[in-house]
Amino acid sequence: MRFDERIQSYDRLHNLIKRQSTGTPAELAVRLGVSERTIYNMILMLENYGASVKYLRYKKSFAYEKYVSFSFNPVRE
Repeated sequence: MRFDERIQSYDRLHNLIKRQSTGTPAELAVRLGVSERTIYNMILMLENYGASVKYLRYKKSFAYEKYVSFSFNPVRE
């Protein structure tokens, strides 16, 4: 996966988590075109940058415990 594709995947993941509409880890992996293990690694990276992510079983979605903001859009000169 190219760097720009990876950034787009993180941006998409972040937006899905914000909306609490990720689906199950397996469904999310299919949506993003990655493995389920990669989903957990991506979430770990978000947590390493200060986000607190939890899985809501009743909603079948990942969610942020507190508001978090990330910007994955590159600044072009």
